[in-house]
Amino acid sequence: MKIIKLFNRKLIMLPLAAALFFILPGCGQGGDNLAEQGNEPDEVRAGSPPDDETHTNEEDIAVVDSPVYGASDCRNLPWTKKEFEEPSGKWFLHNGEGLLGYQLTTGTQRAGSSFVVNFIAHKDEGETMARTVRVQLISFNEDGKEEIVKEKEIFVETAGKGGPVYSGYLPEKENVSYVLAVEILNKAGETEDTMLSCIYVPEPEINAELMTDKEAYSGEKELILILENHGPTELFFGVDYAVEKKEADSWVPVPLDLAFISIGLYLPPGEEYESIVDISELPPGEYRVLKNVRVEELDLQEMLTAPFIIE
Repeated sequence: MKIIKLFNRKLIMLPLAAALFFILPGCGQGGDNLAEQGNEPDEVRAGSPPDDETHTNEEDIAVVDSPVYGASDCRNLPWTKKEFEEPSGKWFLHNGEGLLGYQLTTGTQRAGSSFVVNFIAHKDEGETMARTVRVQLISFNEDGKEEIVKEKEIFVETAGKGGPVYSGYLPEKENVSYVLAVEILNKAGETEDTMLSCIYVPEPEINAELMTDKEAYSGEKELILILENHGPTELFFGVDYAVEKKEADSWVPVPLDLAFISIGLYLPPGEEYESIVDISELPPGEYRVLKNVRVEELDLQEMLTAPFIIE
């Protein structure tokens, strides 16, 4: 599966249909987003609820993705201080090389939610590995201080067969960033291949503001609508909006003869997004623009409003 990202003012855009496909409720609190690479099936075999140990029993859980964070993005984040080897392509699929696809929990998660490391083999019988896999969950604060929260070494004889290589739970802490690091080691303990994913655990809340560029308009055909995200979560929304007019003490929907394209937008904390609202057909009166924003991974949403006047 391929995800296309277009960057504008640090805003991540992707077709709405793809966004709704890749961001789905998953297992545990808030669900698992998995950074995936390889020819994955519609479902992945997994063990029973995580207990920080390797699982070999087989139960089905839905496969989900995050289009926001790629598995290699961690290397470019300023708070990532720990050094890791670059992917070699010996095991993990990378730059057209490698034997194994992978699934790593990534993106925004709730505190205490589950995370998983899984390998995907192209052969039905799996891929012979006979290697030790080292899994580390490393937390980072705003100053870049790191702490290894969980660390486990698992010997994998055959990769991509049975349950996940490792699964566990995130700590019950909020506003924390993590790197989930997976290293494949040879008999001498040297790293043969590495893959990383990023996990962010914010407070589950929306702090956003919707406003217009002016309070009142006279003769203008358009207004500028401004959405500011004050964090700590990343917002997801479309380009659509609604307009209501105040009649007596009630707000009445204004019919809009507009067609909105199906584009999903992601707005990181501390950023703003501007769009144009057509007001050319609105008679004088008191109005407001309505826009719905969501935090997909945490199942949060809020309807924001921005008042304005047509003179």
